[in-house]
Amino acid sequence: MSTTLRENGCPICGRADDHIYRVSGLLASGTRKDDTLNESLRQALAAPARPARPLGFEVSWQGLLLATLFAVAAFPAANHLWLLLPAGLGALSLIALRLQGRAWQRQQAQWEKKRANWDALYYCFYDDRVFLPGHAEAMPPYLMHKLLA
Repeated sequence: MSTTLRENGCPICGRADDHIYRVSGLLASGTRKDDTLNESLRQALAAPARPARPLGFEVSWQGLLLATLFAVAAFPAANHLWLLLPAGLGALSLIALRLQGRAWQRQQAQWEKKRANWDALYYCFYDDRVFLPGHAEAMPPYLMHKLLA
């Protein structure tokens, strides 16, 4: 256990002994001496889920390029003004992908902050509470997300 935890201990009971565990280590080992970590506690203490990455630009541009090449090859003698439609759709797709990418970057930054807080969390078996060392707040495991924000 860290020096900070020993100095502060659990905000509820004040203890900092062998019944206080870092959440990440507790989930990695899955056990506490001779006890096993029950499944509902394991789920409540789980790390925040990483946001899914959106579809990449390269996939959209490759698809648009292939569709345009197919259209030109299929109708070589036709008036190619109608090719403005795929170009317009491509521009709209680019704007949508750009907005989606920015939203993902914000979600990723929020996740990184939550993950850093989760890595610092401790669990007290005496009080069935999770807490950040040095903070007066402690929550039951099912409310852990409030400590991560």
